Amino acid sequence: MDTTQFVVIKHYREDDKGYECNNKDDESVRNALENVFKLGVKLRPPLKDDEKLIRVLQFDLDEPNVSYA
Repeated sequence: MDTTQFVVIKHYREDDKGYECNNKDDESVRNALENVFKLGVKLRPPLKDDEKLIRVLQFDLDEPNVSYA
């Protein structure tokens, strides 16, 4: 993957309520992430039996539009 792109993924279960987004009402995903210079990656063991891995969004720093999964 190019260094100007990244994908946000999340572990998901059937009873998952999601997670809160701290964006302001007038702030887009691009605005919220435009000052991000470093991403951390946390590795964890394989998924539990009741979990799936879903892609939340793909973000390209050179593209003004965000592609939601």
